[in-house]
Amino acid sequence: MPRKPYAGESQNNQKPHSESATSLKEIEINPIEFVARVKQNRLSLAAVVFGVMAITALVMVLTPNRYRSHASILPSGNRDQLSGLMEIAGQFGVGSMAAADENSSSLYPSILRSNLVRNGVLEKNYPISSDNPSESITLDQYFETDDPNELRAALSGITSISEDKKLGIIRMNVETTSPELSRAILSEYLAQLESYLRFKRRSQARENEEYLVAQKAKCRQELTASEDSLQGFMQVNRNWNSSSDPRLQTELARLRREVEVRAKTYLLLTQQLELARLEVQKDIPIVRILDEPSFPTFKSGPQRTFNVLLAGCIAFLAAITWLFVRDILRQIVSSDSDGTDETQPLEPNGSRLGSTRRLQLKK
Repeated sequence: MPRKPYAGESQNNQKPHSESATSLKEIEINPIEFVARVKQNRLSLAAVVFGVMAITALVMVLTPNRYRSHASILPSGNRDQLSGLMEIAGQFGVGSMAAADENSSSLYPSILRSNLVRNGVLEKNYPISSDNPSESITLDQYFETDDPNELRAALSGITSISEDKKLGIIRMNVETTSPELSRAILSEYLAQLESYLRFKRRSQARENEEYLVAQKAKCRQELTASEDSLQGFMQVNRNWNSSSDPRLQTELARLRREVEVRAKTYLLLTQQLELARLEVQKDIPIVRILDEPSFPTFKSGPQRTFNVLLAGCIAFLAAITWLFVRDILRQIVSSDSDGTDETQPLEPNGSRLGSTRRLQLKK
């Protein structure tokens, strides 16, 4: 005859999943017990926190002081209502109306961040002591690298440039381990910006001046050649004043007309060149410095006390979190160990033989 299943056998086949889900749901966190466990491990917590704070304090002591030099530049260029509307349109992504005036100081941050200016700053020697001005250092010695890309990246790391969109004021900061070096680097930044605007910047007025200079030199050569031709013709034909030869008079008139045209052209180019030079002087933006590079007398970093306290707080929170997670894992392990073994044989009433019962049977 087929064996009848014991009572509850079909129910026990689906028990493991329900027991595991129940064990996870039955994990309880008792705040009082957790606080008691924290008090019990207070010595370990204190050792971890004070150990991290001691290591952080040692690192802060070995870290040299940093000094930050400040400077600010006033806006320049045409900042009328139309330019303000163009800037607002540029903020909303209308690129066609966001074209900045070539003389506007809104281009200064991009110029200061360019490789042209940074390379100029990296090539200089800088004093590192006000007591001994002859003692200088290069930035590749300061950053301890010769790679150009690493030098530019390191220089950008100690430099911060920001612009006030509303007022147009540009603020610059340079932070190094020497106050003299910070101020010298920032001063060189401003000098490189001035040099670029005066000598390296290409503008329409400067290109017009260069064109007029070339045309004036060419016209001068042509005028000189025409004058030489007229002088040579008059020397060969000394009786040109009393001569009635029509060919002689025609050639003389042609040479005089050519000299006159060349002279008028040369005079016009000279006048236009002078006007273009005035436009070039007006077209050069002036770097209007509001605050000269400051000499830092107080360190800007590191904030040793704050960093030590912050490290202690983080270590304390990490230790408390570890105790919390360990408490949850311990409850999960204990709930799994208290569960019933599904491989134990069933008794006639549907229950399983416990481990104590099996030991007694063995005896």
